[in-house]
Amino acid sequence: MQDPVRGEGRAPPGLKRTSSLRGVACLGLAALLALPSVVGARSFQAGALFEDPRSLLTNYSSTTSLFVAGGTGEMSGWRLGHPGASFGMGVRYHERNGFITGTTMALIQIFAGAMASSAPKSSETWTEGNYRYTRTTYRSEAERQAIMASASSSAAQMFSSPNQSFDLELYSRNVGGDVSGYRATMMVGGFGVGTDSMVDLGFGFGSTTAAVAEDGRYLITHWSYFGIPVRLSVPMGPLLLWAQFDWNWFGHTREARDDRDKAVFAPGSTTELKTAGFPVRLGVSAALLQRVYVEAVALTPSLTSLEFGFTAAAGARF
Repeated sequence: MQDPVRGEGRAPPGLKRTSSLRGVACLGLAALLALPSVVGARSFQAGALFEDPRSLLTNYSSTTSLFVAGGTGEMSGWRLGHPGASFGMGVRYHERNGFITGTTMALIQIFAGAMASSAPKSSETWTEGNYRYTRTTYRSEAERQAIMASASSSAAQMFSSPNQSFDLELYSRNVGGDVSGYRATMMVGGFGVGTDSMVDLGFGFGSTTAAVAEDGRYLITHWSYFGIPVRLSVPMGPLLLWAQFDWNWFGHTREARDDRDKAVFAPGSTTELKTAGFPVRLGVSAALLQRVYVEAVALTPSLTSLEFGFTAAAGARF
């Protein structure tokens, strides 16, 4: 199978080259990275453009953004050393100290309490002669009510717990790029470190498919994520600097580890693989004019990969 751009053949369905989009995205990323310093110089004179970055941690806010993700990131063929890099575009919704995470965790707590209250308290089995007997003991009504009361109390604390956040990224080829799928992260709580810094802990999940064509070779990667993210956020001047590590359960699977041995990179070949890593992200975020949110992130899919990608987002904050 040959390069469709050079007119030498046809690519598998869903594959398309995105070099022009990547060029635009790189220019956009450079602009985002330069924006804080350019606007920052004016803000210290005007004193009104940048919000206090601590508001991104402690205040309620919801943000809807357009984002781009490119380079040799976790959704690319980084394990194989493939020269092509995936490029994704989509819509992102981010909520801090809002409704979604607290409600979800409260419902989980109530469901767990209901299951525990209705489950048998004990069960024993014995044999006498040719017969086998089983005795099951269930909780009393008072015990069931006590369990549900405890679950309701925990759910109320979850619902009103501060420092929660929800983040959803939706990738679509209809918007642009070569990635489709989603990534969701829930930070269920945070605790302060020092005066203003904060550590958040939560859980995340996601699944994407990227289809990349490069130099007459075609790579389809299926990325999966189910794990625990940990983030350290540090306000510095008008910016919020943060670092995040994602432990990914799927990164331990043999299939993900052994994909390197399955690689075939002959011209016209198509390789399809599953991939998962343990990415580290370094990001900078800022809120301007109380309604504008910008973010730029550099990431590596694994500290030992020596590969790097980026994401950038800009949108409206409410």
